[in-house]
Amino acid sequence: MRVAILGGTGPLGRALAIRLREAGEDEVVIGSREEAKAQAVADELGVLGAQNDAAIAAADLVVVACNAE
Repeated sequence: MRVAILGGTGPLGRALAIRLREAGEDEVVIGSREEAKAQAVADELGVLGAQNDAAIAAADLVVVACNAE
C-alpha cells in the first residue's frame, strides 16, 4: 500500500513515517509544499519524498499530519 503523509516534514509526520516504515509498509511518501525539503527528510528517514500533489497522486491512503491548535 502506498501511504502519503502530507505535513510529513514536521515532528508528527516524521514519527508516523518511521513507524509505518518499521511496520513494513512498502511505500511511504513524505509530502511537503517544497519538494527539496520533502526529499531531504525522506532521505534521512529511508522513505520517499515528493511535493504534496505528487505525493497524493498514486496514494492508497493519505494522512494529513499537522498540529491541532
